[in-house]
Amino acid sequence: MASTEDEIKSLIRSKRYSSREEVISDAIEALLMKKPELKKEIASESLRDMKNAERRLKKDRMMILESYIGILKPSKPLTSEEILDLEEDNWLY
Repeated sequence: MASTEDEIKSLIRSKRYSSREEVISDAIEALLMKKPELKKEIASESLRDMKNAERRLKKDRMMILESYIGILKPSKPLTSEEILDLEEDNWLY
């Protein structure tokens, strides 16, 4: 029985595909057509990753802001928009 790598190489040698990435792209597309529920899982995982990254970025920016402008102690946590406004006004650079 041929391994997945062997099958990919055979498809490329047959000139049907020009690269490994093209084979994988078609395979994923076919998988998602066969199992559409995976699209929802991928989307929710991607959204969760984006939210986590945003939280980490906001926390990092807040730490930078508090250390760089030590005399400024916000009475409440700043929103992402407020932090971006301070960056745009060159307060953080």
